[in-house]
Order: sequence, then C-alpha cells, then structure tokens
Amino acid sequence: MKTTRRDFIKILGFTTLYVTLAACKGPVIESIPYIIKPEYITPGINNYYASTMFDGFDFGNVIVKTIEGRPLKIESNKESKYLNTVSSRIQSSILSLYDNERLKYPSINKKKVSWAKLDNIIIKKLNTISNSKKKIVILTSSLPSPSTKQLISDFTKVYKNTNHIIYDAISYSSTLNAVNKVLGKRAIPYYDISNIELLISFDADFLGDWSPQNFHKIYSKRKKPNLSMINHIHLESHMSLSGANADLRITINPSKIY
Repeated sequence: MKTTRRDFIKILGFTTLYVTLAACKGPVIESIPYIIKPEYITPGINNYYASTMFDGFDFGNVIVKTIEGRPLKIESNKESKYLNTVSSRIQSSILSLYDNERLKYPSINKKKVSWAKLDNIIIKKLNTISNSKKKIVILTSSLPSPSTKQLISDFTKVYKNTNHIIYDAISYSSTLNAVNKVLGKRAIPYYDISNIELLISFDADFLGDWSPQNFHKIYSKRKKPNLSMINHIHLESHMSLSGANADLRITINPSKIY
C-alpha cells in the first residue's frame, strides 16, 4: 500500500493526539463506604435544614443545603412568614466554613490537644477561680440568639460569681433608649414600610446595612410607578445606597444629624 506524505502526517497527528489524551487520564479516587452510617445521611443525597443567620448586619430565616454533613448552599426559607429573604452577605458567609486559616483542632501554646484535655483544664481553672471568690467575666456583643442567652444563663447558675458584660463596637444604646421611651420596650424595632406613602430617613442606610435584604423586597415593590408609589426623602452626610435610591436626597453636615 502506497502512503502519501499527507496521509503519513495525518496518521502521525492522530497517534500523537491519542498518546496525549491517554496521559491526561485523571487519578482514581476511591470512595470508602460508611461502616456505621450516621443517621439522616445517605451518600450523594442532599439534606436541608431550617436555621437562622445573624452576622451583625443581616438577619434572616434560611434553609441550609448540606451533603454528607457539609453545608453547600444557603437560601431563604420561604416557609417563614418574617425575614424570609437573604442577602449576598448571608449567601457568601458559607465560604468562611472552608477557610484554610480556621482552627482545625484545639491547641495550647500552639500545640494540639484533645477536646477532653482542654475541657478538663478549663473546668479546673473555673473551679479554682470560683472557690477563691474571684470574678468570672463573660464579654460578648449583643446576642439575638435565645439559645446562646440560655447557655450563658445556665453557666451563671453554676458559677454564681460570673458577670456577663455586653459591649458593642458600634453602640445602639441611643436607639434602644428612644424606643424604650416611646414603646416601653428596650429593643431594636423592625420598620414596616409596606403600607406607607411618605418615607423620610435621617442618615439611616436601611438599604445598605439595616438587614437590607428584607427592605429591598418591600422597597422595590413600592417603587413601581403607580398611584401608591412610595415617596422617599433621604437626609445624609455621605452617599449611601438608600440615598442613591431616594426620590429626593438632601446633603447635610454630620454635626447637624444628632
């Protein structure tokens, strides 16, 4: 059989391509089955859990998608009547669970120890402080979680010389005190803007960092051009997301806000 130069180059090209593809074969990853399968976990099947999320800026009722115990995705819980939306901050917060800089085990003086050993050391130290009548101080920011508050309450019942001090880097005491005087309850209010016609905000970026995902949903519906469209007037000292979306933005000096 007579082979032309062109046919020879074609055959050589196909042979080289075949060898290259064969060398690109991925490594074999073997799957090890469970000897004792954990409850509610089926390999390859997603599980969904209802939970809540609070990071200091956003709060929402969420659904967490997991596979074999690993959280993969956070979405809003549509079954919830309130705060059933999520922001980009809430959705991206799941990345912090896979941060390589996270501590992977307990350590003392940069040396790995077991949880049992660490617990024994902490309990022994707490008992020593308690028996010597010294103070134990728990320093936290404001806590919206009932379970965390109950945990601290249980702790103070065991160690009665414990003081729980709440300190926030950005204080909302003025807001809390004002609401307490007006409504008789010291709490951060949730403002319902779904049925108002005129909205006046004073340096309050509710679309930026006041749990914005919940305000976005209502605000966008009320900004559609119709007879019931909301009129928004915003006064602020610097540009914000709320000011950029306002019908009328008024710039004022920071000294005139408070």
